[in-house]
Parts: sequence; structure tokens; C-alpha cells
Amino acid sequence: MHPQQNYSAPQKPNDYDFIVNPSAPARRPLLAGKSTLGRVVIVLAGLFILFILFVIVRGLLSGGGGNKPALIKVASQQQEIITITKAAENGRQPISSTNRNIVVTTGVSITSAQSELLSYMKDQRIKVTKKQLIYPNASAVNAQLAAAVAASTYDPTLHDVLKAQLTDYQLALKQAYGKTSGTKGRELLNKQYDQATLLLKQLDTI
Repeated sequence: MHPQQNYSAPQKPNDYDFIVNPSAPARRPLLAGKSTLGRVVIVLAGLFILFILFVIVRGLLSGGGGNKPALIKVASQQQEIITITKAAENGRQPISSTNRNIVVTTGVSITSAQSELLSYMKDQRIKVTKKQLIYPNASAVNAQLAAAVAASTYDPTLHDVLKAQLTDYQLALKQAYGKTSGTKGRELLNKQYDQATLLLKQLDTI
């Protein structure tokens, strides 16, 4: 006699199982079902947004082009000081050893400062022509120095001219700093302002 086995009939599926126990739908890839053109458009749109963000961040860090006239003014002021120091250093007019030292120091310092400024402006896509680098009052300064040569007062006049030019240069740096929003530009202008301050202090000791 075989032992009696329990037999359970297979459960009949509930017609409402799809409501009570819904199966989670498979997640589709983001670009699934998109045409090739659609995918390209989405990718390009994403790249465009990234580019806009990059431009905004770069502008915040470096400063925009709204300070262009102020920066050009600084560069032209630098050019005039460089011209004056070169003429004094290479000219035949006798100048004191103290004046000669400050002329050499000023020439080297301002030449380096202008190189840094023009490099920064190039990075900001600010174009500067040779004509723009001409100091507006250059003719008046030249006339003052020429008159000093004729009057044999070149040495003290050179001192006074350099002091006036460095003072105006300092003011131009301060104005450009106020119109510059980027960190890099402000740091550069602040450094050059401090350098001009040191040069003026050296002049005051003469």
C-alpha cells in the first residue's frame, strides 16, 4: 500500500495581479528611441551650455572688456615713461648719479610692467595699436624737456617730469583697477600700483 501523497492543484493566476503586483518597467536609456539627428542635437545643446558657463566663469576670473579704455590708458602711460627713461639713459645730457639710478630702475620696472599688461590684454582679446600707445600729452612733455636742455636745467626737470608721470601712472592704474572685475586683472594692476609707489618713494629721497 503506497503512502497517501498530498496533491495541491496549481494556483490559477489572478486576473488582477497586474494591479496588485505591478512589475517595474525596465528603465530605458536616456537617448533610447532617439534618432541619430536627435542625439546629435542633444549633445550639441549640452556642449553649448558648457561653453556658455565657461565664458561666464572666465569673465568673472579675468574681467571683461568693459575696462579696455582704462587699460589702454595705463599702457600708453607706461610707454611714455619708457620713452623718457630711454632718452635720459642714452642721451648726451649730463644727469646726476642718483637721477641716473632712478632712471634705470624706472625703465626696467615699467618695461616689465607693460609687457605683463599687454600679455594680459592679449589674453582678454583686447587689441592695442601702436597709435593707441602714444601718450596724449607726449608732445608737451617733450617740449618741457627740450626747454630744460636749452636752459641747462635738464637734471632737475627730468626728476620733476618722472615724478609727475609716475603720479599720473598711479592714478591710471587706480582707475583701471576700479573698472576691472576679474581676479587676475585686479591682481596685476594692484601689483603694478605697488611698484609705482616704490618708484615714487625712491624719487622722493633724491
